[in-house]
Amino acid sequence: MGWIGVDLDGTLAEYHGWLDKTVIGTPVKRMVNRVKKWLAEGKDVRIVTARAGGRKPEVLQAITDWCLEHIGQALPITNEKDYDMVELWDDRAVQVITNTGDAVHEYLDPVVLNHIKVCGRVVVKAINSFRKMEGFHEKDND
Repeated sequence: MGWIGVDLDGTLAEYHGWLDKTVIGTPVKRMVNRVKKWLAEGKDVRIVTARAGGRKPEVLQAITDWCLEHIGQALPITNEKDYDMVELWDDRAVQVITNTGDAVHEYLDPVVLNHIKVCGRVVVKAINSFRKMEGFHEKDND
């Protein structure tokens, strides 16, 4: 079984701009709950963050402390993918269909796409709006 990578800034913790290498935002509740669920299921979950580049002890300690406080345990921290990673959860990633070069968003309805283009990157910021249009009701612990 492989491991699941979870980005820190903007995915697991709120990110509203750079403050300092050891300042980490408040938890994104839904993502923290998802990570806790995976851990309870025995899955290997790791923090994947550019902050880990250089392996600076004070940065790694800040991330570890954040995980202990909000997730209840320390998680491995990396800034690299490897062949054992099975998923990457990241606010900046664009999903590509394997072996095609086609971005998944290229197959979405243009109306939805108008809502998810932000800062020149396609991100799934419109999901909440889309869910409201479709009458979707999100559970707090998903």
